Amino acid sequence: MPSPVARSAPDRRRRTLAVTSILVVYALGAWLIALPLGPAPRYRLPTCACADVAQEVWWLAVAAHAPFALHTAAIDVPRGVSLLDNASFPLLGALFAPVTRAIGPVASLVILLRLSFFASATAAYAVLRSARGRDLGAAIGGAFYAFSPYMTHQGASHFFLVFAPVPPLLLALVLRVAVGPTHPRWPVGVVLGLLVTAQFFVDSEVLVITAVVAALTLAVLAVGTALRRGPLVAPARRLAALAWPAVAVAAPLLALPVWQTLTGADRIVGSTQPTAEGVGLLATFLSGDRAVVAGLWAPGRIAVGQYLGHSSYLGPLLVVACLVVVARRWRVDRLVRAAAVVATVAWVLQLGAHLTLTVRPTGVPLPFDLLTHLPVLEDIIPSRFGQLVGLGVGALVAVGVDGIVAEVSRLVRDPRPGGRLAWGRPLAAGVVLLAGLVLAAPDRGYGAHRVPAAPELSAVPVNQGQGRSAAGVVPRGAVVLAFPVPAFPDDQAMLWQAIDDLRFRLVGGYAIRPGPGRRTDRQPLLPPPQSVPRELIGAYAGAAVAQPGAPGWVAAERSLSMFLQRNRVRAVVVQQGLAGSAAVDSLIRAGIGSPTTSGDGMEVWVVRPTR
Repeated sequence: MPSPVARSAPDRRRRTLAVTSILVVYALGAWLIALPLGPAPRYRLPTCACADVAQEVWWLAVAAHAPFALHTAAIDVPRGVSLLDNASFPLLGALFAPVTRAIGPVASLVILLRLSFFASATAAYAVLRSARGRDLGAAIGGAFYAFSPYMTHQGASHFFLVFAPVPPLLLALVLRVAVGPTHPRWPVGVVLGLLVTAQFFVDSEVLVITAVVAALTLAVLAVGTALRRGPLVAPARRLAALAWPAVAVAAPLLALPVWQTLTGADRIVGSTQPTAEGVGLLATFLSGDRAVVAGLWAPGRIAVGQYLGHSSYLGPLLVVACLVVVARRWRVDRLVRAAAVVATVAWVLQLGAHLTLTVRPTGVPLPFDLLTHLPVLEDIIPSRFGQLVGLGVGALVAVGVDGIVAEVSRLVRDPRPGGRLAWGRPLAAGVVLLAGLVLAAPDRGYGAHRVPAAPELSAVPVNQGQGRSAAGVVPRGAVVLAFPVPAFPDDQAMLWQAIDDLRFRLVGGYAIRPGPGRRTDRQPLLPPPQSVPRELIGAYAGAAVAQPGAPGWVAAERSLSMFLQRNRVRAVVVQQGLAGSAAVDSLIRAGIGSPTTSGDGMEVWVVRPTR
């Protein structure tokens, strides 16, 4: 008779092969979804070289120079902006700082985008595999979580929301302690505290969302236990034993950033994001972008905005499959109960404060309305609860797949009971589940959008006539006035700055900052005299008053030299071929003469300081 060691060796090899194969498939999916971008592009980005994507490239560049900094003066001259008021993902920026310095922030972001999908899928797979003990269901459930419509939609502009390996680990740890029979030891609480800290420095909003869903899930499960007259004191003690070491670890690590956010000079009062609307109820069942077959079915599409996303789409077949799993396994499977409650709680909260069928709210209040009146929670965008809807649905999918496989295996071993009719149930369930997954799968990856030519201002020579040039350059840390003036969504100048290794500072910028009354202000900070940057912004926007001869334009012409000298501007950069470029070009030429250098669609003026 073979020894236990001999018997376990083939099992270990099969296990290793299974895990390796699953991870390879995840890596392949993460690679294919950004296939047009290539391995590490220096000047190509997904979706666009603008808005949040450009800003995220810029945050990576900032972190490469000053990991975990709380403030930066690289934009919004002279005041700068707080990193704590913005989604600056300092942990990812710090970890990838060597990569960013080596290959540039654009390539670093593309690598992080792929890593985000892979890490999220792997974490969900590990959690489900640990709970179920089977690979196939856990692998498919993890893939759905990482490549769900929510994740693929957010990956187009918010890669840090796709980097979500922590929420499955947090929820699994808390729920397992709450329903498990064993008392947790203090190292488990330490791990929880480290996970909380890590997620805070990736994205604090996701941490708050995970905490809200975990608390409500525990409350619902506690009510169910009370109705069954089950024990409540023991779970409460286990959670308390988990909480104290977690707080002991997280509190000192988060004390300073939390204190600065709530009481610092750059603190913001009220919400920093557009949180009023939730996703439409019908968006769960009718498809939008990034869905394979359903996305090609034009009559089934609905039009929703960016924040409402098509991120909530599941499709009727997948919803039916999950309901069947819940109906069959609710009483006997703790994972099904926890996953169903997580998915339901998150789904209700993503609907927002008032019920919306497609786009327009009906005025019917929903539970999320209570959160909008609470500090910190008032800052949550409802649609982002869709991440945990995907996690709960992925867990139910894993249970469903394992159930179908078990039923088919039983029929293969013993085909006699029930005859041919016995195959009908698992076959029908498999068809519905597979069709539901196909309908919710992403239909395409991200495109490749080239960054407009980025002038490396630290190497711009100063023309001295006769075709000769001197070694004069824009010094590191110099202030630059760019056209377009960086603001949402046209913040290309921040991309130039990031690619040029943050060697210069910018007038204006796209960021969240405190405005009048410490309320959120997304408009760039404009130093005086404000007529100059305002006219440049108006010229790009096509404002009728922002053109030569208008009163504001005349004032800008008169105050240009004063603006440049007062704010110590050492270079002016104008991107050609845009709305208002010709007018701005004439304004700068009238004020300081011909450009120092031009080419690649750019004109650059080096401004000599006055003595």
